[in-house]
Amino acid sequence: MEGSARETEKEYLRFLGIAFGSVRELGYLLSLARRLEYLDVEAAKSLEDDQHRAAGSLGALINALKN
Repeated sequence: MEGSARETEKEYLRFLGIAFGSVRELGYLLSLARRLEYLDVEAAKSLEDDQHRAAGSLGALINALKN
């Protein structure tokens, strides 16, 4: 993972925060693609589930490092 090369924990947390923002943005874009019918409901649900898991994992990592 690119962020693991950061030299300080503060830098690493900043990188993780940026990644978290990106994964949340992905959730919006998946929702939009579903509403515009670029994705069928089943494909969108699968991708949204993956996005939620990624956001949860990143959030947990950020919280663990902050505490």
